[in-house]
Amino acid sequence: MLNQQHKLSLEELTNLGEKFYFDELQDKLEKEHWDDYAVIDVEQKKYRVDEDQLTAIQKARKAFGEKLFYIVHIGYLRRPSMNFTAQKYAWNF
Repeated sequence: MLNQQHKLSLEELTNLGEKFYFDELQDKLEKEHWDDYAVIDVEQKKYRVDEDQLTAIQKARKAFGEKLFYIVHIGYLRRPSMNFTAQKYAWNF
């Protein structure tokens, strides 16, 4: 059963996960694990990687326990830019 005593909101978890990935992991993981999945425990700043998303989640649960994780498809996550909204709705005239 998932631990119901989350210290972080989903927004905080997402913000911390993105920051940790971009600031500390992106360069290394994109060189070594392109197209794999990283499952990040943002509170401990630790992660597990596998080419299969479900397997990566299972590895993280085994290592870090039942909690919410930040999951990245390595190589496909980009920093949002000022132009993100315009790109997202570029088809809308």
